[in-house]
Amino acid sequence: MSKGRVVAVGLCLSLAVALLLTAPALATSCVVKNRRSGVSWGANLQRALDRSAKGSVLMISGTCTGTFTIATDVTLRGKPAVGHPSPTLDGGGKGTVLTEATSG
Repeated sequence: MSKGRVVAVGLCLSLAVALLLTAPALATSCVVKNRRSGVSWGANLQRALDRSAKGSVLMISGTCTGTFTIATDVTLRGKPAVGHPSPTLDGGGKGTVLTEATSG
């Protein structure tokens, strides 16, 4: 096999490995939807927590990354997604993942 052909095969293998490693991450992005109102918050869990009415049920799929604060009475319910059967809140090592805000 020629040197050029070896480099091309190596490059193809490297790209294939990179795609395999990133595909699960793409499939597990956070999706948040208010079950009662039908409002979809996309990947912004904190905005959903801030703007949802008392008693709302937020359906979470995939992995939501960050630290979050709950200031109202809401329910977080995990909804399995293709490629990610266990919805996850991931603080990314930056502190407490979920905090309940207290008044006064």
